[in-house]
Amino acid sequence: MDQDFDLPQLPPSLSLEELLSKAEKEDEKVQDAIPTVENPFDEDADDIKPARKIKRDVKMTEQMLMSDSGFKYLIKEIKRQKFKGSGHEIYKEEVQRNHFKRKHGIITEDNTDTSEANKEPEPRPQVEVLQETVTEISTQQKELIEAKKQLALEKLTKRKEERELMKRREREQEEENIARMIAESGHLFGEE
Repeated sequence: MDQDFDLPQLPPSLSLEELLSKAEKEDEKVQDAIPTVENPFDEDADDIKPARKIKRDVKMTEQMLMSDSGFKYLIKEIKRQKFKGSGHEIYKEEVQRNHFKRKHGIITEDNTDTSEANKEPEPRPQVEVLQETVTEISTQQKELIEAKKQLALEKLTKRKEERELMKRREREQEEENIARMIAESGHLFGEE
């Protein structure tokens, strides 16, 4: 049983193109009404639509929070943005820090740091490191040569033993053959 549905009729004054352009304008109004979240880490994101920009900022922040390095970077950037344009604040903190260090003898008047923690270990002379490396390599080479010599000697000894064993077997075989021939010939003579 067929049922007739009433389709919405277009107003006679508006064509399909006009309706589409009207819908696009409405969509633009809605997009403009969505508040934007400024991303302090991205300077060239002005061309992104507001809703997409919020989603992208949230996703990026989540990804950064997942890793330690990302989290540290995020904190560093937040601090940088906080103090951006307020050089006086940073200078004041630095002065206070230096005053504390000077007071406790960590740094001298000419701002030279004397604390043991900030002293870098003296690098070993390059020649010393190279000599150690050369010594280690030569030791390894000597060990390798000795191992090869030992292996070659073992192979030679084994071959020599095998040759001697073969010769002994051949000699025994010959002796057995001669003894058998003598026995056979003596048996023949005895019969006669």
